Amino acid sequence: MDRLLTEIMKESGQKAGNTLFIQIKYPHFLANSIVIKQGFFFLLVTNGTTAITDAFHRYTLSANQLLVLTPSTESMLSDASSDFSMSALYINPDYFDSLPDGQPVYNQVARYLGNYQLPIFRLQDAPAEYMQKTMSLFSEQLKTMQLY
Repeated sequence: MDRLLTEIMKESGQKAGNTLFIQIKYPHFLANSIVIKQGFFFLLVTNGTTAITDAFHRYTLSANQLLVLTPSTESMLSDASSDFSMSALYINPDYFDSLPDGQPVYNQVARYLGNYQLPIFRLQDAPAEYMQKTMSLFSEQLKTMQLY
């Protein structure tokens, strides 16, 4: 049975208000594929590979690739390698739309969606490391600091 990424994040990730964060590793894939839908998701692969499938294509994601998904897309993660890991950040769509930077970020990824492609960005080592550190601010710190 497939599982929703937001369910996995609520069960074993960090939560604050309209934001969820989790580090996903290979064991999450042992029995199921993971369905991603109805939210803004920022997924950074930190190790290994996985497949992601949308209505049009199947892609292979590997280390240092950032995938940005919007509420209008539905995708499925599957076939992760045994060394796979990924940082996943979810932002509730209503909250995202209220952010001053929400529309500019959406405009950056919208050009991919209109071309029936997922917005997948290959990052160099230094920017990938910076992105991972930035995303980690949504993990343990959310337990004590609810403002960001």
